[in-house]
Amino acid sequence: MMIKIHPRNPENRFSKLGYKTNSNTEIPWEIIALNNDFSDTILMTIASGSSITSHFISGKDANKSIMLYDMKEIDKEKLTPSISIFDTICRKDPYFVFPKDFEDLQEILCGVLEDA
Repeated sequence: MMIKIHPRNPENRFSKLGYKTNSNTEIPWEIIALNNDFSDTILMTIASGSSITSHFISGKDANKSIMLYDMKEIDKEKLTPSISIFDTICRKDPYFVFPKDFEDLQEILCGVLEDA
């Protein structure tokens, strides 16, 4: 597991907790996606457009892109208003998965790993 730190995030709280993170936050995700093979990778985000744009722009996909913003544990009021746009362009695309809660997320992850 690796956590990509947002370029405008001044504090890397995940590294302090022992998670592997990117050290250079200046490189946009889309550039990383264009130059690497993520076909055996599962992308997971609460509500970042980066996994969406890399899918549509680069044509180089990860195994799956899991969007967490539908989960009952996530307060949608605190998220980007772009979610309605994400829904419009991603809901019917099987590349994107939208778990409803932690149990659903676990089932999705187990299913993706079993298929690998």
